[in-house]
Amino acid sequence: MIRKIKRFLIIIGVTLSGVFWIACGVQCADAKTGLLRSSPSMKASKEKGVFCFEMTPSQKKYNLTDSVVFKIKSVWVEYQWKTECVNNIPVLKKTNVLQMVISYDYEKDSLRYLLMEDKVSGKYLGDELSFYYENQDTVCLMLVDDKHNDSVLDSLLFFKK
Repeated sequence: MIRKIKRFLIIIGVTLSGVFWIACGVQCADAKTGLLRSSPSMKASKEKGVFCFEMTPSQKKYNLTDSVVFKIKSVWVEYQWKTECVNNIPVLKKTNVLQMVISYDYEKDSLRYLLMEDKVSGKYLGDELSFYYENQDTVCLMLVDDKHNDSVLDSLLFFKK
């Protein structure tokens, strides 16, 4: 009888230990450790301690077609950051690289329109919009229609506040 109780207690102890370690590991897995990230809002950027300053767009609303609109909600510069797992706890680590982040509303297919930094690199609307920032007063991005031979629809200007 005592042997069965000891075996039962050992099984319970091992099970609870496993659950504890798995739960700690899940915290880190949920934090998407190791990936460079940008904040989803200016408020979140400030709360994380990575916010630098706000940028002002020259225009906030772009009509891409009669029914498709791209609206800029806010633009800010922050440090790139990632989450690292320290003692099974997710910890924010900011890098020394700056990025300009655009928070926006966009209602349609994300695989048509892009914001281009140059003729080579850009991000599709519908994706996370963050771009390297090199301490310039003005940033220019090109709004491009990918379905019409990369025709430039407009230039978006952002000014340092």
